Amino acid sequence: MAFLELGDAENIDIVFSQPLQSDITLTIDVGDSTAVYGKDYTTIPEAVNKTISIPVQKKSTSASFKLSPVKGQYAKPKRVVKFTLGGTYSNANVGDAKTIRAIIFDDASNVQFLSSSSSVNEFGASKTINLAFSSAVENSGNLTITISDSTAVYGRDYVTSPGGTSKTITIPVTKGATSTSFTITPIQKSIADGDKIAKFAISGLPTAVQFGPVAKHITTVIDDDLVCYIPMNGNAKDASHYANTTLVEGATLTSGRKSVAQTAYQMDGVSNDIVITNTKALDTIRQITLSAWIKPVTFYGVGNNAIIEKPYFSHVDPYYQYKLGITGDQRPNIPGSFVFALSINGIYTFITSNQFAWTPGNWYFVAGTYNGTTMTLYINGNPVATMPVAGKIDSWGANVYLGKVRNASAFTPGTFGDMRIYNRALSASEISSLYLK
Repeated sequence: MAFLELGDAENIDIVFSQPLQSDITLTIDVGDSTAVYGKDYTTIPEAVNKTISIPVQKKSTSASFKLSPVKGQYAKPKRVVKFTLGGTYSNANVGDAKTIRAIIFDDASNVQFLSSSSSVNEFGASKTINLAFSSAVENSGNLTITISDSTAVYGRDYVTSPGGTSKTITIPVTKGATSTSFTITPIQKSIADGDKIAKFAISGLPTAVQFGPVAKHITTVIDDDLVCYIPMNGNAKDASHYANTTLVEGATLTSGRKSVAQTAYQMDGVSNDIVITNTKALDTIRQITLSAWIKPVTFYGVGNNAIIEKPYFSHVDPYYQYKLGITGDQRPNIPGSFVFALSINGIYTFITSNQFAWTPGNWYFVAGTYNGTTMTLYINGNPVATMPVAGKIDSWGANVYLGKVRNASAFTPGTFGDMRIYNRALSASEISSLYLK
């Protein structure tokens, strides 16, 4: 005998071959198979100790009890319960058909996320999170999604549409719907704060809809614009999402610009450098920001020593894919300056801080940006040189070097603090914020 979970209660009938000659109490033994009494169904009269007792009067030719499916929140497969005539009676015998199986089918539509996880780039497009109903919704209503922030914070790292008021997303669902969705939009930030995780869970359902198997979803907001970030916190590991491989060659940890131990690397200008293994994220860049803290010492150099350098195949024009450089204070022509250089459409293009001279032993924040039309060089948060230039930054496939001109085997002496490479041009205010950070 079949029952629908969202259907009405139904009678299960028992017949006597002839009228009873006296009153009896008929007993029915409840044998749960995959159904559970009280959880999947109930009966009238109620089963006590898995026994249903039915008073039957003299002269009766039939009796019955009622089975009521329990409407659950979660989708389940069919469930089975057995009812068996039990007991002995003075004037009635139990016939051959003494057992009946009741099967409870889950007829409700269930809703679930189409996947348990997703990701969205901080500087990419919004992400649609899809949910599906197993069958058309019978009644219009609201589906609610509870937001449980993990490392992401609603309103700071992302927002949703519909909005997540009081950490709840309310999605109107119309009768007949078989799917629905909401969108997550990351909030763009220039600070390097790593990947963030937001958690969503189905919490409220329209009438006649149950929870499906995938009722929770995790979205990772990827900090994708910062393609390399070495904060120099006791090591030279890349703390960006991309976790680029780095190698320290001879440089030693020392105190940084805030006098905190092991927050910078000392380089001797003879053989010390840090190498960052090339990746697609470092090589295929259309816009760029390079930034670094450096405390230079007196040196002569080769004219354009490296702070950050991604070189060409050899030391000929166009020399570098991208570079943040420094000239020695003992070098003639433009002593004690900083350089920002790019290879754009195969042409070596650079700007210098020729009106600015650095002083040995002082810390400097140097940054270069290119937005596809303009190169800008910043010193200590202020723009000191700019040049209009349009084109594509070339890709040469080399590793990135800190403190070394690879193709000239020239090394830069001084103390190197945290460095960053972005795949976009930071604004002037963002550069200022990094300087003041």
